[in-house]
Amino acid sequence: VAIRTDRNKAITANLFEDTISFIDLVNGVETGTLAVGAQPGSVAITPDGTKGLVGNTADSTISIIDMGTEQIIGTLFDASFWQTTSFGAWGISYKFTPLYITPDSSTLIFPDRFNDDPALDHVAFYDLTNFTGNFVTTDGEPSLLAISPDGTRAVVTHSFPETIVSVLDVTNQSLIANYPTQGNATSNPPVAINGDGTKALFGIQNATKILNIANGTVSPNINTLTAAGLATTFDGLYCAAGNYIGSIISFDSESIVANTMSTTFPDFFAGSPTNHRAAAVHTLRNEFMEVINTNGANGFFEEKVPTGPAPEGDRARNVAITPDGQTAVVVNNNSQNATVIDLNTNTIVDVIPLGVRPGPIAITPDGTKAVVVNIDETFSTVIDLGTLTATNVTTGYRAGWVTISPDSTYAYIPVIASGDGVWRLNLNTLSIEGPKIATGNMGGIGFAFDQLSGAALSHDGATLVTCGSFTNDISIIDTAAWTEVARVPVPGLFPVRAIFSPDDSLIYVTNRNDDSLTVISNDGANSQVVGSTPVGDFPWQMDILPDGSRLFVANYLEKSVSVVDTQNLGVIWTILIPETNNAGNPIGIAVNDTGEHLYIAANGADFHVVETDAFNIIDTINTGLAPSQLVWSDLNNTAYIPGPLGDDGLNIIRLQLPCPFDLDGNGAVGPGDVGVVKNSFGCDINQPECAELDFDNNGAVGPGDVGAVKNEFGPC
Repeated sequence: VAIRTDRNKAITANLFEDTISFIDLVNGVETGTLAVGAQPGSVAITPDGTKGLVGNTADSTISIIDMGTEQIIGTLFDASFWQTTSFGAWGISYKFTPLYITPDSSTLIFPDRFNDDPALDHVAFYDLTNFTGNFVTTDGEPSLLAISPDGTRAVVTHSFPETIVSVLDVTNQSLIANYPTQGNATSNPPVAINGDGTKALFGIQNATKILNIANGTVSPNINTLTAAGLATTFDGLYCAAGNYIGSIISFDSESIVANTMSTTFPDFFAGSPTNHRAAAVHTLRNEFMEVINTNGANGFFEEKVPTGPAPEGDRARNVAITPDGQTAVVVNNNSQNATVIDLNTNTIVDVIPLGVRPGPIAITPDGTKAVVVNIDETFSTVIDLGTLTATNVTTGYRAGWVTISPDSTYAYIPVIASGDGVWRLNLNTLSIEGPKIATGNMGGIGFAFDQLSGAALSHDGATLVTCGSFTNDISIIDTAAWTEVARVPVPGLFPVRAIFSPDDSLIYVTNRNDDSLTVISNDGANSQVVGSTPVGDFPWQMDILPDGSRLFVANYLEKSVSVVDTQNLGVIWTILIPETNNAGNPIGIAVNDTGEHLYIAANGADFHVVETDAFNIIDTINTGLAPSQLVWSDLNNTAYIPGPLGDDGLNIIRLQLPCPFDLDGNGAVGPGDVGVVKNSFGCDINQPECAELDFDNNGAVGPGDVGAVKNEFGPC
């Protein structure tokens, strides 16, 4: 979108319609559309408001529009656009080469990265009166640029792998110099120039730097982290960074003077030309705009403004079920709240506010509390399920997992920023107990919907393990002593998930980057690797039979589940997941308490039931909603699957329960079943087939059992 300086009119690029729209901003209406080139992705309006420019990214042209007549008056050719397409948890973000216009509205400056000959990468100067072009050769990969307020200089950044910034003379349309950045290059590094045109702030990997335009000196790293965008304040003294922390940098001191927020990485960022404000918006994760005050050291976070509908429960991401099977708590990522559902009536009981990017949830074994980690906050939220009230407890920034002790006393919460480690939250006092236990380096691991490194708690609650994905190790923590007793290097690459064997003697770990499974002994300080085996491509989640004889490994990219014989430690079967609509990636797996069935939730919205004796799929249900998790309840014989995309919500799949009184197998309870009982009068109660008919539990099959069957007459 581009807004005219009088703020009365805007144009938008309609990428897949090959048109632009004209928007009346006073009345809030679209006044018309205009056909342009193929896939318009960038738009701009000249400062004098007379012309609109449209970058047609697929045919490498730029359409020039008369903003008065709303017609095309010229076309520029051979403008090769770069494009980045980001696939996030909740959507797709498209970005293209922007269009830069000089303050006097006479010239379009265009960094042209893609030429047939890389040595001819250049910056183009297009005359907006006669539509001719002049091309200035630069170093490779010209990406983004900023023009000084007086229109005499332009500073150009270069994408990876280039490590320079270029300064151009706009008046003479020539290259002044290339200056080394003295830092690691990144993709499409942003740049901004101060008010008097003497300094430029530019991005590098995980930081920014300042270039003195006059003498070419470059400052040390300014620790802003990577920035999605930079915006010089209207007075030219500061620059706001669209990063995780909303940094405000002083051009004069060449340092951060304020960090205004703690948030997710914004997809787009812009500053006001008339006051101390900047705004960040999110395409891939959230439905809000964040507004910050950019007045130097006095800058602060102002407010969060919704950009979508009211938060009714958007992007159902995680779910937990109370042990009694009566209540579900669904965590909604975009609307940042938790929906509490009565599973008896399938109705919403309450909606409880959470923090930014709420993630994994766990419910205490006694069913009294739910604990939700807020990935982009410094606190986790504890929900009292009796009173439906929430308490936020500080647990450190970027918590990524939660698991709860068997006695419902502690929640163990790993964090992946400001020093990776685990906090212990006392759920009785709602306070942190003990220090943070340092661990290996956890973090974002990919897969579906922004997964983070996993953790696991032994069934007896004595041992907690975390996956050091980026350090290729497993931290083993004694929960009673509250100390890390061992850090075990794994032979595999990039461990992402861990589970314990049913008897807690072994720890199974999936390694994403070399498609392997590692087995570690759970032996305190003496824990060590005892075996490994190859599995499928991109393994992650696991579940195991109650007797521990078979382990099931979900292979995300292979679209399969490996069946591992735990005694001989080898894959004995591979369950191939049907690729509905080109999908089929396993999102969640679970084994029921009898070990008879394995359940798989897969991309393509399919839920599969697998027999664990023959490893064949015996039933498939399409839910219509892409899954983000699978939680199985043996008590309800039901799968609970959040679906964040489209008409998102909670899928509830209740499998048919056996009908114990249908003894003749005709689908109903009636006289035939009474006959089966009567024919078994006096049978040997020690035989299983006889014991199953002792409905009144009196130790024999007789008239009381006939009465029990008659009480159930009707369809199953």
